[in-house]
Amino acid sequence: NQAALSSEGLTALILGNLSTGITTTDTAITTKQQRVSERDAAVTERVTLGNTLYAELVKLADTGKHIWEDVNEAKYNDYVIYQTVPNMQTVTGTVAPLTIHQPSVTVNNGADEIEISVSTGLLIVYFSDDPTDEPAPGQMTIEVTPETPFEGIAAQLDWSIIKFRLLLKNGDAFVPAVFSVVVRG
Repeated sequence: NQAALSSEGLTALILGNLSTGITTTDTAITTKQQRVSERDAAVTERVTLGNTLYAELVKLADTGKHIWEDVNEAKYNDYVIYQTVPNMQTVTGTVAPLTIHQPSVTVNNGADEIEISVSTGLLIVYFSDDPTDEPAPGQMTIEVTPETPFEGIAAQLDWSIIKFRLLLKNGDAFVPAVFSVVVRG
């Protein structure tokens, strides 16, 4: 239709420039989409590396707090990563199969509210005076699964001045338990 539109001023040069412009625009759109995709992949990689580093830092801080707890308060405080919101503590983490973990939360009395959930695995939750104690025969424990989170108060788990350490035991032999603990008191 170029011959019919030549009376309107359409020339081969205009069509060539239009074709070049379309190709340039298509290339620019494709390049932009590739750059956005590359940026998204880089962000995901940085977040993953940051989360891995943070998880290792939390493990080290928990170990340091465990070592200095009830020994030297100043050194214990050196391992506190961040101050918690007043009256609310939130901790997330993973408990390896068939191990016991003491999350970095403080439960001050039986009326403190506790929420515990897991996305994978099975946790047996209880209080003890020793951070490595298995639950004693007949001791009050609660099982937490992805389908059955725990929401209640510390007294429901038999908290006392003597048994004040919240412990999470992974009851699964193969699956790590990914957990979240919130304490309000």
